[in-house]
Amino acid sequence: MGQDKKILLYQIDEQEKMVIFAETADDDSAWTAITKRDLTVLSFDEVYRELIEFRGSFLDYEQTADELLAELNQSGTKLRKMIKQFADPRQKSNNFFTRYYAAAVCDMFTQARADIDEAGPLRNTGAAKKAAGYVKRAFGSVREVMLDGGHFDAATELQAIRVSCEKIIIRSDNRNEVYSVADPALSNFFFDFSFAVH
Repeated sequence: MGQDKKILLYQIDEQEKMVIFAETADDDSAWTAITKRDLTVLSFDEVYRELIEFRGSFLDYEQTADELLAELNQSGTKLRKMIKQFADPRQKSNNFFTRYYAAAVCDMFTQARADIDEAGPLRNTGAAKKAAGYVKRAFGSVREVMLDGGHFDAATELQAIRVSCEKIIIRSDNRNEVYSVADPALSNFFFDFSFAVH
């Protein structure tokens, strides 16, 4: 399966109670070109509000993912049209999570279909199974994060959670800005945010 070409960076400022997000290419030259225009800054309250709003509409994402999975190995043209119909209204949303997850779902299925097309007609059955497996795992991670009601709650017992994450340091104006790289499901962001809140 092809590598994600876009990544989401985030920085949690516990003092100011805000989160800074930057969507960027997975390329170090792109990181140094990030400007204030590329940043989405949300207060902790806005993160809560937007996440709750997004979770309320998550059933729509699940239904769309099922429809796209059913179409994955059929007509590439129809699949691309379905992806566009799904993405267009959501990309205009004011809700950060709606925009982010819409783009993630579209990228996931677009890449899966590209892998099937690249395999060619003789090997597309195996490629389709591999692509469908990738999509199911990736979307399963998103589903797990969205259905977990425990995020942001004070832990009643000690928990040890290993989340793979990376840090990117962007040096500019004689300052080091440290960002974490979000995994596609945003699970490491939610764990970090939960810790910051409590």
